[in-house]
Amino acid sequence: MLQAEDMLAAKEFDEKVQPLLKKYCNRCHNEKKAAAKVDIARFTAVDMLLKNRKDWLKILEKLEDEEMPPEEPLPTFDERRYLIEWVDRQINDID
Repeated sequence: MLQAEDMLAAKEFDEKVQPLLKKYCNRCHNEKKAAAKVDIARFTAVDMLLKNRKDWLKILEKLEDEEMPPEEPLPTFDERRYLIEWVDRQINDID
């Protein structure tokens, strides 16, 4: 059984994070077109993210440096900040 914190992270991923990833990342980072060899579309659950910390450290860096996404549509300042904070919190909570 998942702990309450894990359940909240999973719900937040499903309802807030994944829609942003689909909107801004999946067009270039998917099974058929994995730019920089990163397939973000394969991360369909928060536990998959946690098992791929190396990829998410790279993604976090690109988000923080505003290198990704490189073209429109671009996330708003608030969307980018939200993704950065969420990813940072998740990957740095890995034991």
